[in-house]
Amino acid sequence: EPLSNYLVARARKDGDRGRSSVGGMITAVNRQLTSDPLETALRSSAYAGGADFRLESPSRAWALVGSAAYSRVAGSPEAMIAVQTSGNHFFQRPDATHLGVDRNATSLTGYSVGAQITRQGGRHWRGNLALAATSPAFEVNDLGYQNRTDRRDIATSVTYQENQPGSFLRNYAVNGSVRYEHNFDWQPIQVRHSVQLNYRTLGFWNGSASITHMGRAYSDRNTRGGPLIQRPEDWQARLNLGSDSRKPVFVSVTLNGLSDEYDGWNAGLDVATFIRTSPRWNIQIGPSFTKGLIPAQYVATIADPSATATYGKRYLFAPLRQTTLAMETRFNFTFTPRLSLELYAQPFLSSGDYLDVGSLDAPGGFTFTPYAGQAPNRDFNYRSLRGTGVLRWEYRPGSTLYLAWQQSMDDRAMGVGDFDFSRDTQALFRARPDNVFVLKASYWFPM
Repeated sequence: EPLSNYLVARARKDGDRGRSSVGGMITAVNRQLTSDPLETALRSSAYAGGADFRLESPSRAWALVGSAAYSRVAGSPEAMIAVQTSGNHFFQRPDATHLGVDRNATSLTGYSVGAQITRQGGRHWRGNLALAATSPAFEVNDLGYQNRTDRRDIATSVTYQENQPGSFLRNYAVNGSVRYEHNFDWQPIQVRHSVQLNYRTLGFWNGSASITHMGRAYSDRNTRGGPLIQRPEDWQARLNLGSDSRKPVFVSVTLNGLSDEYDGWNAGLDVATFIRTSPRWNIQIGPSFTKGLIPAQYVATIADPSATATYGKRYLFAPLRQTTLAMETRFNFTFTPRLSLELYAQPFLSSGDYLDVGSLDAPGGFTFTPYAGQAPNRDFNYRSLRGTGVLRWEYRPGSTLYLAWQQSMDDRAMGVGDFDFSRDTQALFRARPDNVFVLKASYWFPM
């Protein structure tokens, strides 16, 4: 019964273009009940292969690189429906003219190709031009990680660099880049323009500054399988300054900010301090703080036959105020040339407060009508602490013994959206930890 309920809910979720008839749903449920549950959940086979190449001019000033990959997954119709409707595909999008869920498919094949020509030599001028495409059905998540398909990209960049020391700078480089991405329906999903400066002073201080413009485009992912929604235009800035890294103690500070056309914003500060006053040990401490407002964050999808403009569903969004504080710490100690210890810890606190919920008015837009119905409360407060320790002992030349320990603590408070440092840290250290110990040994056989 749970399997049949799941399949009926999945069929209803797929939208008008992929919705089965009542008889089709009954057939699917019967197939589900009479088959192996693993057959409906897992793919029976998954294959991927590819090739890449690199060619360089005789002077090595120019290079041409490229790659091509192919994938094929197979399984029961239910397993293939799960692939087509997963978050990296969303074949069920109701406004997509080039996509659709094939409920009888028992296999999917796809491809990903790319090529880039680069000017990598020359005293001052460098640059590249790149093209890439990934078909909607390309699927390699059985082996690796893939967050989206259905994209065609073109990108280019030009760099001017100066390595001759001047009166203040030892070297610098200025880079300008442009990137355009479309899906296979030729709808723009990213428009990016960026300018970046990197430099190093005569005193070996270094830094960078960048300004990025994200043009108005569309998102075919933010409605979680629903229609397009507008991606607002925004401006981003980043500034980094680091002291002389040759010193026993040096610091790197990074400021970043974002502002978009719908009053969304984000501001962050990262500080990293490195201490290595002894050849035996070194410490890195890196606190970071981020605060911002996302003008429209996905909340839920609610079926509503009266919502004809959005294909019989309400796509709910709300402004999200989010605050995040983290601290990354590393400590390395060398007892002897053959015995060393590495420690890592990262406490992490984040809160999210969803404001008034609205329903998307029309595909491709960014206006919302206040939602009068019952919307889920997505406010959250998340706290985590992750730590790792690795003891390495080379007990004989080429042969090593590793003892690793990992501890993970996390606590979630749903429906609580405010940030309270004292409360959140206390809740974190009350959380029950998970500990994992691993012992690994390698032995080198001399020949």
